[in-house]
Parts: sequence; C-alpha cells; structure tokens
Amino acid sequence: MLDNISGNTGTRGAGLLILNNEICSILMDSKWAIIFLIMLIIADFWYGRRDSSIRYDIAKQQNDKRRMDLYKWRTSRAVRRTSNKFVDYVILISICYALGMSIFEPIGISHIFGGVLGSLIAFFCEIKSISGHFLFIKGVKLEKKTFMGFVKAFVVAFTKSKNEDIGNALEKGFEGIDNKI
Repeated sequence: MLDNISGNTGTRGAGLLILNNEICSILMDSKWAIIFLIMLIIADFWYGRRDSSIRYDIAKQQNDKRRMDLYKWRTSRAVRRTSNKFVDYVILISICYALGMSIFEPIGISHIFGGVLGSLIAFFCEIKSISGHFLFIKGVKLEKKTFMGFVKAFVVAFTKSKNEDIGNALEKGFEGIDNKI
C-alpha cells in the first residue's frame, strides 16, 4: 500500500482541491504584487530582446558563429523563458506566504509579510535584470560587479541619456575616485 506514496492523478487532484482555498487566498492577497511583477517581466522581455539583437549584431560583425547562434532571436524560447519566470516568481511568492503562515502567524505577525518578502525578492531580481539590459543597450560597461559599481553605472547611464557631456564628466570622475582607492 505504501509502495506508491506519491499518489496518482486522483490523489494529486484531491490535494489540489483541499489546498485550493489557500492558493486562491494567497493569489488574492498578492494581486497587486503580481500585477507589478507582470509589468516588470514585460519590461525585461522588451529590453532583453533589444539586448539580444545588439549582441547578435556585434557577433555578426565579428563573424563569431557561436555567439551569433547564442544571441539569435527565437520567439518560442523567449516566450517559454518569460512564462517560466512568471511561474517561478508566483511559486516563490506563494512559498513565502506559506512560510509566513507557519512562522510569522504563531509569533503574532501577519503572514502577509512573508508574501511581501517573496515579492521584494522577485522585484529585485527583475529590476536587476532590466537594469543590466538597459545599461548594455546604452553602452555602459559594468566594470565592478558590486552594488556600488552597479549604482555608478546606472547613474552614468541615466545622466548620459539626459546630457552626454555631463555623463562623460561624471564617468571620468568616478574613474578618478576608483583609481585613488
């Protein structure tokens, strides 16, 4: 009887019916976070497509067949990865809610904070990805892969988008500071 402990389709379906109320509650509690996450995922898709196109063109100019194949646009792969990313983030948020229910509720803190933590993790990952695409598209190279290196590169890219000369001066100033350290 305990040979097949994982169960069959009926057992999994019954488990889903039992947890259906909790899952719906989690999704309704996090609806605004999920809507914002969808917007971030669409922005990442948009900038990622442009990033891939630029990288493909660079590889084509260098006649690098391997990198051309790597950055060639494939709609099915892009849609699949984007969909998987959304599902992964919803699962992350749901797990954080469940952990909030099991850890935070017994000590008197609302389980919502578990979902908020999961949402913040998802937002951070997406914003970092969008920023990386944005910086590459704007031609900013991220020399130091630290938080401050990222902030400096982002400030330089933003300033260059407003005024090229001030952006270049700011970039040289940051380089001077980095050389003194």
